[in-house]
Amino acid sequence: MVRLRQAVLDSRDSTMFVAGRVNLKDESLALRVAVKPKDFSPLSLRTPLSVEGTLGAPKVAIQGAGLAAKLLGAAALGAIATPAAALLLLIDPGSGASADPCATSPG
Repeated sequence: MVRLRQAVLDSRDSTMFVAGRVNLKDESLALRVAVKPKDFSPLSLRTPLSVEGTLGAPKVAIQGAGLAAKLLGAAALGAIATPAAALLLLIDPGSGASADPCATSPG
């Protein structure tokens, strides 16, 4: 069994953080994948994914708690202030292309 505290895959546009376990004996997966963009992203609904099941039939699912919190916060801000203010919570400024991907975690 391989346990990943944090694997980092870095590209020009984003950084992917993977944590969890892979068991080659029974070919099972239990991973959490989070992506952080390096560039500005308006109307971003990024949320971590979970990858579970087996290597032959992985099941990918959205971890909805973070997404629900972001959407509920945007709806509340839109109701309290103006509808345009709701968009503020959906803007992702990015981490910058020069950021060291190993120095931070996705949170």
